[in-house]
Amino acid sequence: MKLRALLPAVLVAGLGTLSSAQNFSHTWDGTEPTRLGRLFRDGIPSNHTAPKPFPGVFNPGTSYYYYQVNMGGFGPGDIPIYITPIAQTAVSHIAAYHTMAPGAGDMSVNYLGDQGSSSVTSPFSVLLPGGTDLWIFVTTTIAVPGGVGEFFEGNVSTVPEPGTFIAIGIGLAGLALARRRK
Repeated sequence: MKLRALLPAVLVAGLGTLSSAQNFSHTWDGTEPTRLGRLFRDGIPSNHTAPKPFPGVFNPGTSYYYYQVNMGGFGPGDIPIYITPIAQTAVSHIAAYHTMAPGAGDMSVNYLGDQGSSSVTSPFSVLLPGGTDLWIFVTTTIAVPGGVGEFFEGNVSTVPEPGTFIAIGIGLAGLALARRRK
């Protein structure tokens, strides 16, 4: 088989692994389910290279609205996931979970990380275990019925590790060298 015929397949396969992005958004309307307590905002955005421990539950006797959405799986191996709040009001706090979001249950189970603060749009990253789904879990930071009419919007994406770029580069260099020898 000619190397020229392989080049498009190599490029498509390599570039297909480079990025996958999805958006999420919601406006609090007061019909959301409620839970007792919310994540403690420790001011530290999660980073997939040094996962932080579960920050704890704040006001476990107070009701807060929550919203959760399954963003799906991103691959078989452990994958760095970048969560970027695009716009939000100060009444929303975004966290990431694997396999299933806690709903009204134990927030420490399957916890991956959170944005650290609710009044900023600072990005955070988590390491999603291979073969599991990513769940975005957001709570209001004002007790029920507060927060109605407020909103949040964000983006979830994968960005390859430098090794992916290196592997693609070596493959392309090898194809170029083979073509040059011919």
